Amino acid sequence: MASILAKKHWEEAVKKVKSLEDPWEDIDFDSLPERVAIRHVYNPRSKSWWQDEVLIKMQEKPFAFGAMRECYRMKKLSKFSVQPDWHNASNYVAKCYKSEESATALKQDVQLQMDAKLWGEKYNKRNPPKKVDFFQAYLITLKEPLNGKTNYCVEHFMEGNYIKYNSNSGYISDVNRLTPQAFSHFTFEKSGHQLIVVDIQGVGDLYTDPQIHTLDMKDYGEANLGDKGMALFFSSHLCSPLCSALGLSSFDLHDKERVRLMSHSWEVSTTTVVTPIDNDEAVPKQLCSKRKSLSDVFERVSLDLTAGSLSSPVIENKHISDDVFNDKSKETGSEATVTRLQENVKHRISSVALELMEGDTIVESYSLEQKNVNLGQVHYEMAIYHSKGRFTSEPDLDASLFHLHKAADLCLGAALFELGCIYRQLPHYELDCLSVEATPDNEAMGLKYLKSAAKTGLRQAMIVVGRILETGENSERDWKEAAHWYTLALNSLKSESEVPLEDDYIIMAKLGNMYNTGKFGLSTDYEKAGQYFQEAADLAMEEMKGKLANKYYMLAEEAWSCMD
Repeated sequence: MASILAKKHWEEAVKKVKSLEDPWEDIDFDSLPERVAIRHVYNPRSKSWWQDEVLIKMQEKPFAFGAMRECYRMKKLSKFSVQPDWHNASNYVAKCYKSEESATALKQDVQLQMDAKLWGEKYNKRNPPKKVDFFQAYLITLKEPLNGKTNYCVEHFMEGNYIKYNSNSGYISDVNRLTPQAFSHFTFEKSGHQLIVVDIQGVGDLYTDPQIHTLDMKDYGEANLGDKGMALFFSSHLCSPLCSALGLSSFDLHDKERVRLMSHSWEVSTTTVVTPIDNDEAVPKQLCSKRKSLSDVFERVSLDLTAGSLSSPVIENKHISDDVFNDKSKETGSEATVTRLQENVKHRISSVALELMEGDTIVESYSLEQKNVNLGQVHYEMAIYHSKGRFTSEPDLDASLFHLHKAADLCLGAALFELGCIYRQLPHYELDCLSVEATPDNEAMGLKYLKSAAKTGLRQAMIVVGRILETGENSERDWKEAAHWYTLALNSLKSESEVPLEDDYIIMAKLGNMYNTGKFGLSTDYEKAGQYFQEAADLAMEEMKGKLANKYYMLAEEAWSCMD
């Protein structure tokens, strides 16, 4: 049944594309030389490449420029063509970088767009009112250089009203379209907050040149801004009825932010119907609005089959080679499903309130499985942006503190540490403009935040908690617990992102002094005291602190002399 439906779909597609006019009909391609190129096609499911040989004609002068790339008009003969027919050949755009040629960068562009195309398929399985698609993109390598360059990123020419709906830095178009923004939001939740597809642009809902932000900032070029890019998207995204219909939860925003974003009024012209999340029924691909040859339509089928996106149609054409359907990447078996876009990744919602358990929101009430630091990092970046006035004419400290609390609720160590320092009136570095009233309750809450930060493994939080419990007021002094945190700090790894607070030899000397004195719940232990003083002396000597090292050596001897 699926093959019959697919065949019917493509028969209708052929009729449609044959009726369209060629926008490049007046351009003299006949006078251009034929060029042989190697086409490199990327399979986003198996993360593999395959290649074949194609025949193209390309103009020597670019017809469009961007900040980094230039575009050339190109026609390509399908491999199904029996005789060259350049008049009916499909229109393509070949893109290359203005700077030095880089096949690696162009390959990344292809991978990015094809991975986004795969996310488009995931989105379409929810059966939204309007499907989305990304152009098939691939890399070609000319056997003879053109303008000194041999590698180009190629995709179909897009004709129509080209609109940039959102960007990779928080821009949102004045065109009130629900689908582009909802699609970006969908990728964020469906990926478990590991990535988001943005920079949505194109004609209608046929997109090109997207950008993907990933939490680990791996792959996808320098424009991958990581959690900062995710924060920039949600700074300009107010959920629409389509987001709700897709089962997406609203990202938490401060009241001031909602008022600012309410300027975008959503226009709903259709009733949204979605299917369950686990419905894997294949959906038809959106057609590009341009004239195609019949053979090119068949080529589109073969490429989509290679990517595993369509049910196989019944095609009767003696000129089609069986090799098209024998993609070697499919021979990898189960490995073909092991991709960076994991199919079984947990769907994570965007609402902090729905992520948290009822009751206390401090980290002590959570297990590791309940933490959602990915979402917390996005809120933390939004807190930083608001503190610097990124979205408004002046810093919005209320919104900044709001997002900092959300990040802390989600057990992000950096946010818990910042809040702890703010409530304890201690120096803090990233959000030094934030403050709260100095009250006993706030000081107690600050210590609670700092302990929570220390439990996440943040070394500087361990040191601060140890210092408070060592030197604080009598009601807070607890040398037994202070020794516990100091010891953990010594054994923990030093993070490059953490601001250094104290050297290890100073912490060891503190431990030596506490065990030598024995107060506030800690029993005297002269042997431990001597060992800590000895180790502190050795480290101080390595740091060229000779005078301090001699002092510690002497204290170690005094401690050991007190042993029975």
